[in-house]
Amino acid sequence: MSKFTQIQQMVFWGVVFLLLGSCASQQIMAAEPKVRIKPGRIYEECLKMKQGEVLQFSFTSSKLIDFNIHYHQGENVVYPVNKKQVTTLEGELDYDELEDEAEPDTLCVMWKNPHDVYVNLNYEVLVNNKNE
Repeated sequence: MSKFTQIQQMVFWGVVFLLLGSCASQQIMAAEPKVRIKPGRIYEECLKMKQGEVLQFSFTSSKLIDFNIHYHQGENVVYPVNKKQVTTLEGELDYDELEDEAEPDTLCVMWKNPHDVYVNLNYEVLVNNKNE
């Protein structure tokens, strides 16, 4: 085999390994959690909403956690969604279906880690116009 052919093969395999390496690192990055909830703590995201909108949510966690969607109405906290000990959930909440007198401008999505170790959380929360 000529020296030129050996160099071509080395370059070819070098490119192959580079491509494979970059694919592997992208897969690792995609598997990283969006949030790591500290032991015994919560993670919360609050969103502005109004009539005609729907809150769509989904999540997966590495351990059982508590999940709720809530809003404040005076001194009271109202929980339209309240789930205990779940690792995955998806659904939607229609703003127009909240209690008649309630018209909160902010709804909060909250996850609680009841464990003494970190919990990995991947989630997606979107507010969409339900007429679209």
